[in-house]
Amino acid sequence: MYSITEVSRRLHVHSQTLRNWERKGLLKPQRFGLVRVFSEQDIQRCEAIKKYSKRGVNLDGIRGLLLVSEAGNGGEK
Repeated sequence: MYSITEVSRRLHVHSQTLRNWERKGLLKPQRFGLVRVFSEQDIQRCEAIKKYSKRGVNLDGIRGLLLVSEAGNGGEK
């Protein structure tokens, strides 16, 4: 389990970017009070979001791609 700071550093994205992805429904890290805790699956999802974003896909498009990907994996995150 990783904090938002650890994930931000690991993926080279700003912590506000991770918060924005969560607000947009792209991520659902576990929460303990106000603290977000990210799993390895969350980090893999972040990597996919980052990859699609770099390719010019907007957040709504990324959401759709992630849903299709999850459906193909039996609904796994």
